[in-house]
Amino acid sequence: MNTTRKTSRTIKVILISLGSIFGVFILLTIVLLIKGPADPVILTQDQIRANYKQDSTKLSTLKLTEFKTRTLQGEIVEDNIFSKYKVTMITIWGTFCSPCIAEMPELQKLSRSLPKDLNMLSICSDVDGEKLRMKALRQLAEKGATFKTLEADSIINSRLLSRVSTYPTTIFLDSHGVIIGGPYQGARTAEAYRAAIDKRVEFLKGKN
Repeated sequence: MNTTRKTSRTIKVILISLGSIFGVFILLTIVLLIKGPADPVILTQDQIRANYKQDSTKLSTLKLTEFKTRTLQGEIVEDNIFSKYKVTMITIWGTFCSPCIAEMPELQKLSRSLPKDLNMLSICSDVDGEKLRMKALRQLAEKGATFKTLEADSIINSRLLSRVSTYPTTIFLDSHGVIIGGPYQGARTAEAYRAAIDKRVEFLKGKN
C-alpha cells in the first residue's frame, strides 16, 4: 500500500516537472517569435565609445586590394573599382540589422546625387548562400535601393569585416583602396555622409 502511494507521488512529481519544463519552453518560443533572433543589443555610451576606439584602431591600416567578388545581382567586381573615383564610401550592413535597413533611402539619395568622380557602394556582411542573398535583395528593393551591394569574398572578410563590430559601419577609401579618416558607426543622413566625403576630398587635396 505504502509502495503504491510512493509510486503515485513520484509519478505526480515527474508530471509536474515535465509540465513546468514544457511551459518554460513554450514561453521562450513565444518570446523568440515576438522579439526575433537578432534584435539589436542596446549598448551604453561607454560601450559605444570603446567599440568605436577599437574598430578605428583596427581599420586605421586598412588597404582593401586584391579582392574579386560579385554584387548581389551577380556582376563581377574587383579592387580596380576604386581607381575611377577620388573617394569611395562603403557602408557595411547585414540583413539582421534594423538601423541598416532603415537608412537605405538616405544611402540611395546620396548615391544618386554624387558626381562622377565620387562613388558609394555597400557590402552585405552576412550573405552566405542563396536564401540570404534573396533576403538582402528583397530588403534593398523594398527601400528602393539600387546602389551596388557586394558580397564578401575571403579577402573582404579577413581584411575588412573581421575589423568591424558595429552595424552599420561606413568607411571611406581613396583610389588605391586605402582608408581615409575614421569610420562612421550607426545610421546617418545623406547630407552627413556627403559632408564626410567632401571632408576627405579636401584632405586628399592637401596631401597632393
